[in-house]
Amino acid sequence: MSLESRIAALEAKSDICDLKARYARICDDGYDGDAIAELFIEGGSWASNTYPEVSGRLAIARFMREIGRDVFPWAVHLLSNPRVDVALEDGTAVGRWDLLQIATQDQDSVLALGRYEDRLELVDGDWRFTAVRVDFSYVGTLAEGWGRGSSGFLGSV
Repeated sequence: MSLESRIAALEAKSDICDLKARYARICDDGYDGDAIAELFIEGGSWASNTYPEVSGRLAIARFMREIGRDVFPWAVHLLSNPRVDVALEDGTAVGRWDLLQIATQDQDSVLALGRYEDRLELVDGDWRFTAVRVDFSYVGTLAEGWGRGSSGFLGSV
């Protein structure tokens, strides 16, 4: 691989990590559905092992507003261990992140653990999500904890 190709791949990975950080920040600032949806291609999708898949920017925007209003009125997404594979010749990529989310739900302090796997596409020089999927392995309250027998474990991820 040429030096130029290697630099282009590194820049793409950096841009994709920045996109994911914007996604997390928008979620943490109140789940602005329209702002989140703009990070996706028009026909993009968002899916999880705990919610049904939603497709298209309008559906993603509506879903995210509902999450912010009805599920997690306050949340902090902490993303770690980024792994990004870029196919520059195709203008596509796959990104993976581990998630630690602290949030409030009803009157409870909630902890969620999961893994994101995102599909991305280069559109007019900017990376956009084509599909975001988060699989949660644990979602539970701090009061219940995550010790043996906790109901928060959703299976291995």
